[in-house]
Amino acid sequence: MGLMVWAGYLVTVNGVASPFLATSFGLDDAGISFAFGFMSLDALPTLLLTRRADHRGRRSVLLAACSALPVVTLIAAIVPNLSLYVLVQVVRGFLTGTTVSIVVVMLAEVLPAERRARGQARAGIAGAFGGGLALVVVSSLEHVPGTWRWAWALAALPALALPLVWRVLPETDAFAHAAARGEVTSGRMLDLFGPPRRRIALARLGTMFVGGIPGAAAGSWVFYHVVHTLGMPASVGSAIFFAGGTLGIAGFPVAARVADSLGRKATLALAATIAPLASLAFYTGDGATPSVLRLGLSFAALAIAGNASITAGRALGAELFPTRLRSTYYGWAYLAESSSVIAAQFLVSALTVGTGGLAQAILWLQILALPSFAVFWVFVPETLGRDLDDPSPEPPAQ
Repeated sequence: MGLMVWAGYLVTVNGVASPFLATSFGLDDAGISFAFGFMSLDALPTLLLTRRADHRGRRSVLLAACSALPVVTLIAAIVPNLSLYVLVQVVRGFLTGTTVSIVVVMLAEVLPAERRARGQARAGIAGAFGGGLALVVVSSLEHVPGTWRWAWALAALPALALPLVWRVLPETDAFAHAAARGEVTSGRMLDLFGPPRRRIALARLGTMFVGGIPGAAAGSWVFYHVVHTLGMPASVGSAIFFAGGTLGIAGFPVAARVADSLGRKATLALAATIAPLASLAFYTGDGATPSVLRLGLSFAALAIAGNASITAGRALGAELFPTRLRSTYYGWAYLAESSSVIAAQFLVSALTVGTGGLAQAILWLQILALPSFAVFWVFVPETLGRDLDDPSPEPPAQ
């Protein structure tokens, strides 16, 4: 949970610091979205490291990623230009993505089935808490020279706890047993797409990519839209972000309960319905500046849907694939999610000119939620009640 707090902070800094980054590097709407797109080119190294976690063990890969992160964040605080900043963020991104992916896998493997969804919900809350810390840090430094640079410097402080993590973090029994059975001695990243799970893997990862585009587009520009597009003070943007994000934390425990009663699939479907509607409410304008209340409530709904998707999606992914492929799946999942972020940023950048603004571009992209939902519902099975190493890709009859 401590590592998830740290990761939540790291993945949030760029989003809340985007107005200050744009000013520092002289970027307009299209320019900052283009830069954020390149920052998302971190998924391939993540895939390689998560595959190694299925081959060599979760503990060693996780500790290596965590040990490198403080050095990278300190470099991010001092880089002099945009090109180097983007490059450092790519490295920071794949180390953070590896950390989150392996923590999610380890939680799934150490918790019993009846606590699996709740464990992922609590991990999500820990990540949200880290994101809240990032918001507080960046907004507190608004008038301090170097704003976002100090945020990255402070991100290196968890290095002080790494000796404790090295001492207390164990390997999971699930991986140890799989290794003892000889299941992890060989294999390739493409084994995930072999029979009998090919159709399920392609459907799940494909819908994560396509369905992730509207969510990434809407979620990436919340603070920027309030402060830069609507011209509200940074304090108002921070208040909306903080209040909405705080209310959004309810999405984690609520999703865990729904996922344990109605199923992981139904929970994801419900979240996929709420998110585009919330995006429509947040980014739609009729010529007048939306009220702070409307912005706060619509962002809260967007956050609830997103957090519910995280909880149910992590539980579903852990149960769809066996131990020898579980970290590999999360590596591919991170690639799909990162690719959706890249596509979203580049599409927003391209559509901003043709549609008349960033908000309009984001709204047009919400249409992609429809085909993604349809494919997911038809091809991805329910996993509630499945054993982690059930050899069948289909769940048992309920």
